[in-house]
Amino acid sequence: MKQEEQLFWKFGKDFSRGTVLFLEGDPGHEMFIIQRGKVRVRKKVGNTEKVLAELSEGEFFGEMALLLGMDRSATVEVIEDSKILV
Repeated sequence: MKQEEQLFWKFGKDFSRGTVLFLEGDPGHEMFIIQRGKVRVRKKVGNTEKVLAELSEGEFFGEMALLLGMDRSATVEVIEDSKILV
């Protein structure tokens, strides 16, 4: 078994398009690494929600809440069926 397959077997999850991984303000206990697929990062600014980024294969997110013990600073939604290490 390849190292990538071993990592996915141990830490990986499949997420369907439309899944919200976490909401702005949620407590953060995990970080995420995208193996395949795409997510959108959104943040409330006043009364509107702005798209901060779209992340795809090889990119990671959620590390700041994990490392600093802070709540999530943005909402992340899966916009393409994805395989993500959690």
